[in-house]
Amino acid sequence: MRFILKALVAGCLTLGATGGAISGPAKTAAGQTGRTVLQMIGGSAEHTTFAAMMEASGFARTLEGRGPFTVFAPVNAAFTALHPGTLDEYVSGVDRASLSRFVACHVIPGRVDMAALKRLYAIQGGPYMIGTLGGCYLRVSIRAGAVQLQDERGTAVSVLAPDVGRSNGEVQVIDKVLMPGN
Repeated sequence: MRFILKALVAGCLTLGATGGAISGPAKTAAGQTGRTVLQMIGGSAEHTTFAAMMEASGFARTLEGRGPFTVFAPVNAAFTALHPGTLDEYVSGVDRASLSRFVACHVIPGRVDMAALKRLYAIQGGPYMIGTLGGCYLRVSIRAGAVQLQDERGTAVSVLAPDVGRSNGEVQVIDKVLMPGN
């Protein structure tokens, strides 16, 4: 397994600047032109839990910025599927820094779409790791032609709606919550 750190992100951004799909003009859905990743998530009925966590953590301020960012946004059902107590240490309200880290573990720097993740898989010759803004690592692999992520606790996460482009990044809608390691 290869660890792709800051050099990968820098390389990806360089590839994007030379015509790749990693950074470039925002691909936006009809009627969504100019909206930020924060506005998309905050305005989605499927992301109310994640949006509330972004606000409570203070991390929403980061996502209001210029970016670009790629946000792996879990749907509400992903939170209800967790075992009771799983998120207690993050949402207890006592430790805002832990909640901010939890949210940031769903964000990577740069505009990264599914085609770019697949290209990197091919370049690496298999699974690889990417770092998040929260200091977590996600394992990227390809299963049946689709990108699959694995968090530090080993949970396999699938992308439900890929490449939702915004003015300051991409949103990748995912089916499970990404949890930081212990």
